[in-house]
Amino acid sequence: VTNPARLQMLQGGLNLISHTNLDFFNDHQKAELIRLKGDFLCQLNRVDHANRAYSEAAQISNGYGKNWLSWGELCEAVFNSAPQTVAQGKQALSCYLQALHFRYQGGVARLLVPRVLWLLSKDDDSQTLAKEFERLAPKLP
Repeated sequence: VTNPARLQMLQGGLNLISHTNLDFFNDHQKAELIRLKGDFLCQLNRVDHANRAYSEAAQISNGYGKNWLSWGELCEAVFNSAPQTVAQGKQALSCYLQALHFRYQGGVARLLVPRVLWLLSKDDDSQTLAKEFERLAPKLP
């Protein structure tokens, strides 16, 4: 982030969420706040911390499709920047399939199908992505 005002806004949002007492919220609300923290971290280019935030949100509310989508977008961006590391592609695929499984916002989840197909087209010789798809596909609606 090169714009100082944007950097200040993002850091302020991150600080607000980081200092929020989560004891007053239910699991779904906690997961959303932690997902937002991941979004702020992602915008601040703190990818490892964002990854941990999305993971934490998934542990709190595994069925929260919006978190799976956000996490998948992060993993896909990392995979696009270094396609030789298929592990991030596998993680993106898993996240998108989880978002589909939990029917993120109903019809919106179907828009993930082209992303899933694109990721599958970037598979390695060991068919890492195809195997992950086969593992998770039976859970899809």
